[in-house]
Amino acid sequence: MTALGDFSSGDVLTAADMNAIGEATSFTPSWGVASGTLNLGTFNAGLYWKINEMTFMQTATNFNASPGAGSLYLDLPSGLSIGNLGNTFPRIGSASWSDQSVSQSYFLAPYREGSVSAGTRMQFLLNAGWVFSANSLGNTDEIYISAWWYQT
Repeated sequence: MTALGDFSSGDVLTAADMNAIGEATSFTPSWGVASGTLNLGTFNAGLYWKINEMTFMQTATNFNASPGAGSLYLDLPSGLSIGNLGNTFPRIGSASWSDQSVSQSYFLAPYREGSVSAGTRMQFLLNAGWVFSANSLGNTDEIYISAWWYQT
């Protein structure tokens, strides 16, 4: 199939071309922390959809024990990057952290981490704008992400 957005005047669109628009691509999320070791639990899965310059992504991950220290981040799958719209912390969707120790869920704001080249890393803000730290994660805690962004 011709990549979406690469059609030329006079091209004939087939049913296969039309059906391929919006097909999901599965991936295994690649998590990391500023220091220490990240201990993933029993599930860690993701899907993304790329339509022209828009990318949509969903992930679900749980963690075992204390996974390390410092800011938690997610490296994007190969070929994806988050556009820089000039914001200090450009929010790109929503995420939730389910703290199993107190049966409480918290809102996380995913954003483009700026120090990694080409916007290939996502970090998270918690509540009043604090960068979410892996120190907060405990046994069986879960993070769910629904994000969307302009692809550079």
